[in-house]
Parts: sequence; structure tokens; C-alpha cells
Amino acid sequence: MFEKYFAEFYVSEQELKDEIHSTLTRLNILDPEKWPSDVLEHATPQKPAQEFLLILNASIPELSIDELTLKEFESIEVLRLTAIKLKVLLNGKHLDYLLTKQLFMLCSNFFLGMRYLLVTEILSTKLNREPRYNLDMIFSILTKDFLDPTKASLTLLAAKAAHEEIDKLFADESAAQFVRHIKEFESAAEKYIKDNYFLAVFEAFTQIANEAFIKNVDIVEAGIQLGASFTPTEIKDWADGVLKTVRQNTSRRLGIKKGGKRERQGFAWTDEKKIAFFKKVESLPKVRSQSCWQFALNELIDQEFSAETVSWLKIHPAFKALPESLFRNAVKVWRKYLERENWSEMRREESPRAFELRHALHLLEYPDKFTFSTLETHFYAGKKLAKSES
Repeated sequence: MFEKYFAEFYVSEQELKDEIHSTLTRLNILDPEKWPSDVLEHATPQKPAQEFLLILNASIPELSIDELTLKEFESIEVLRLTAIKLKVLLNGKHLDYLLTKQLFMLCSNFFLGMRYLLVTEILSTKLNREPRYNLDMIFSILTKDFLDPTKASLTLLAAKAAHEEIDKLFADESAAQFVRHIKEFESAAEKYIKDNYFLAVFEAFTQIANEAFIKNVDIVEAGIQLGASFTPTEIKDWADGVLKTVRQNTSRRLGIKKGGKRERQGFAWTDEKKIAFFKKVESLPKVRSQSCWQFALNELIDQEFSAETVSWLKIHPAFKALPESLFRNAVKVWRKYLERENWSEMRREESPRAFELRHALHLLEYPDKFTFSTLETHFYAGKKLAKSES
């Protein structure tokens, strides 16, 4: 299988020397500091193979052409290995430019989506301007559907909307510092990609190679009948091992270390805390005989989530001393139901009730790390405990 990729190197000694010299010439053009021209002057293809290799070894230590290698292997074998090593280095330099450029161009809408996400967050949280379009829908199209040919027209529309919001921020002189930070973030991300993309590509190739063997192992079993066929469990373990290696490499690059036993944070849902939680939820302010969060949702629906309505609700007395992030998150998750007006299909953890419970957590200074179902359970437990006390 792999031999055909090396066929070009199974030629004569002279052809190998010519190939090596040609590869060094191209490396010199691409990176003259690392591959100086004096190597080309001394290592001319007309020299005998042994002398040619010794000159290369003296000038390019990373080729590792030591005396033992020259003694144990024939000159043509060492020339072949040297030609392959140099071609791999040359191909790598071409890939550094061509492959990264191709990937950045191919995934331009993905990067546009990330910039759009940052811009809309700045517009809404720092400049108090609500995005004109449905953030979640546009972000999803740009980052998930951009390679789907059946959604090409939709992607173009999403890109146009994103550019409109981005241009609005980038043209605003008062937002210059935010634009600068966005560009710094993107430059850092680009550098990280360029520094690590080849390792990730190599990991992906190793993964797909393992998949190819797993997928086609039955051909060997059926044709050769070695008598030691792979069971479904063994194949699954093989695949899981490949994925585990990929995850470990990702964690290593991101500096994520496997944690040991974690200490408990000290918070526990005692009966007293459950009762306090129930009472706090019940005491949350009401507006027009309904919870402040239901009132906020109704107003937003009536006014189609206009920026003026969002700004007015933020300063409403009912939301006094509330973290802006909690209210902003409510607007964000509710807005995605506006397009289809499918309010009856709203998920329980995104409902006004869910934000009531998290509002109470904040006022009590309880940690906000619990699921909606857990909070509901503790609310009703507190209600039962409070009733038994009275």
C-alpha cells in the first residue's frame, strides 16, 4: 500500500544525488537562513556518493548520517533515506503555506461566525445595542452548516447579516478598544492553529487509518481465515483507544491536566437552606400579578425583543441588584423562539420559572451550579419543610 508513495526514490545513485541537490535548492529559496547556499556549493551531485553524504552530514546534522550508518548500509540506501527526509521537510514547508491557507479559506465562514459572536456580545453587553438578527441562528449556520452544499444560499445570507453587524462595530470609533482586542484574540488563535495544525492533521490521519483497518478487517478474516477473528467488543475497544489518544493529545495542547480527587466546596442543601430558598423564590417581586420574569418575557414578545424594551426592562425595579449576565442570558435564550413563535415548546430549563429559581440563588448567595430539576426538587422540599414548621 505505502510503497507506491516512495516509488520516485527507487532510482540510480546519480538521480538520487540530483534529487537531493534540487530539494536543497528549493529549501534554500524558502528558508535561506536554515538552508544556506554554501551547502549547495559543496554538496554538488558530481561528487562520489560517500563524499557527497559526508559533506551533507557535516552541514546538516539533523540528517543523522553518522559513520555507523555509512558503514552498515550501502550508499544508495543512505542516499534514498536522505532524499526522503529532505522531501518530507520540503513538503512540510509547502503545506505550512498551502494547507493552512486552504483551510482558512475553506472555513472562512466558521471564523466569521466566531467574530460575529464576539461582536454581538460587545454590542449588547458593552454598548447596550441589541443585535438586529437572530444571533443563535446565524452563529449556528456559519459554524455548523458552512460545509453543507445544500445550505449554500442560507450560508451566504447568514454571512451577509454577520458582516453587517461586524462592520457596524468596526466603524464605530468609540468601540476602537474592543475591535483591537478582537483582532488580538484572532491573531493569537491563528498562531495557535498554525503552530499545532500539523499535529492535529497527523492525529486525524492516524485516526482515519485505524478506522480503515477496523472497517475492512473482515476482508482478511473472510479471505485468509487466520482463525483469530476480532469480536465486536475488541473492535469497539480498538476504536475507543484511538479516540482516547486524540482526546489526550487535545488536552495536552490546551494544558488540561487530569484532576485528582476534588475537595468539596462546602455548600450543602440543608433543611434550613431549602426553606430559605423556597421563601426567597416566593418573595420575588411580582409585576401585574405575575412573576417579574414572566412579565419580562411577555413584554419582550409584545415588542418583538426591541432594543428599547430590553434596555427598559434592565432598569426595572423588579430586577434591581440582579447580575446583568443573568438577565442577558434570559433575553438570549428566549429570543431564539421568536422566529417561529413556538413559545409553548420552550424548554423547562429556559423558562421564566428557571430564571426565578436562579434569581433566588443569587439573592441568597448560593452557588449557581445546579440543574433546573435539582432546584425544583429543593424548592418543593423547602415548601414542605416550611409548612411542617408552621
